[in-house]
Amino acid sequence: MDQQFEVPYAIVATLVGLALATAFIVLGEPRPPVRLTEFYMIGPGGLAAAYPKQISRGQEFQIEIGITNRQVELARYRVEVRSDNRLLALLGPIEVEPGASWTESLELNLPISGDLGRVDFFLFSGNAQIPFRELHLWPTREE
Repeated sequence: MDQQFEVPYAIVATLVGLALATAFIVLGEPRPPVRLTEFYMIGPGGLAAAYPKQISRGQEFQIEIGITNRQVELARYRVEVRSDNRLLALLGPIEVEPGASWTESLELNLPISGDLGRVDFFLFSGNAQIPFRELHLWPTREE
């Protein structure tokens, strides 16, 4: 073989070997699991089936909301509860340790006037202005 072609083959072989080794290291590295924040609501008694389904005008109803921090550091949250663009409740700041849960039982009273489309539960992370998670309750209104 000509001496002129031996050097480029050696360089190409070395570069291919380095590329394969790098790909093996990067792709073979275990990835950390995705850690998500859980935001949930349950009805009285801790049952999902116990959500309030019908609400009279001006009647208080109870719902429990919870946050589980699956992230690796302390997280700060706030919760806004709204109906018909009206603020019904504001909770926070709420600090939740990694792997810990926080729950709160809320007694809410829907406005007497306005349409009842849904009750929105917004979870904000830190000082964010855009909700991090959302939950919605669609009760019917008793007359």
